Amino acid sequence: MKFTIPKRLPSWNLMWAGMKHWERTALKNEWKILTLAALPGDMILFTEPVIIQATTYAARNPLDASNICLKPVEDTLIDHVLMDDSYKYVEEVRLRSRKCKTEKEERTEIHIWEVSDGM
Repeated sequence: MKFTIPKRLPSWNLMWAGMKHWERTALKNEWKILTLAALPGDMILFTEPVIIQATTYAARNPLDASNICLKPVEDTLIDHVLMDDSYKYVEEVRLRSRKCKTEKEERTEIHIWEVSDGM
């Protein structure tokens, strides 16, 4: 399954560096709306372990891959695409950061597949 969210993912630095609780909640809610809107109509509920790959594109200052905060997206996928985000259902998360040319091109591409698919 693949889908694209028309925004770059936030950084862990943004999430935890002095951000107030209500600001984190607002950010989480924004990503929930963006994620649900981006899900394909033919989405499936994965019942076997999956690998999630997120590639976020930024026009300026691409994040270090280890600084990409996928958690708001992953939590939104529970009960829609994922049974749960525990180790039983999400075997691996891959984070990639890329540069794009303009802010209009900024986006996050999510690719999810079952471990048994061998990709």
